[in-house]
Amino acid sequence: MPRRYLQELVKALNYVEEVLLAYVTLTLGILIVIATAYRKLGIIGFFWLEEFGRFILIFIIFLGISLAVKYERHPSMIALYLKLPTQAGHVIKAIVNFGCFAFFVYVDYYAWLHVIHLHELGLITPTLRVPFYIPYLPIAIFSIGVFVRFLLISIKEFQAFLRKEAVSELS
Repeated sequence: MPRRYLQELVKALNYVEEVLLAYVTLTLGILIVIATAYRKLGIIGFFWLEEFGRFILIFIIFLGISLAVKYERHPSMIALYLKLPTQAGHVIKAIVNFGCFAFFVYVDYYAWLHVIHLHELGLITPTLRVPFYIPYLPIAIFSIGVFVRFLLISIKEFQAFLRKEAVSELS
């Protein structure tokens, strides 16, 4: 019974990630188009949009990385895996994904240190007037999703190695 609830939670979180990425990107795009039109018409536009855009870009990039790993659409050398013998392909994919897992654990650790440091400093963004650590939270939060997903892919590849499954383009 608890496993079903966990699966439902993961499904809901996946949906929220995808909707967030789509609507945040769409909203930023619309705001940029409106601001550009305002500028062409000589109207003073959104003075806060440049700063907001930078911070939203951080959000979009790290959420996008997490989703790219989820769907295994991140850059990889699939041609190498397909040319290797089946077992070697799975082992190499498992090792590479585990290395990516370790890298993002490292990134996440330092992202949290940076967020905590900015919080302690009490800095405020110049235009939006929000605490400076808030725009950097997506790096720390979404890196958790990235490293967990890389770990799961690594485990899946190791299990495929043990079962002697063929390496597929989307495995």
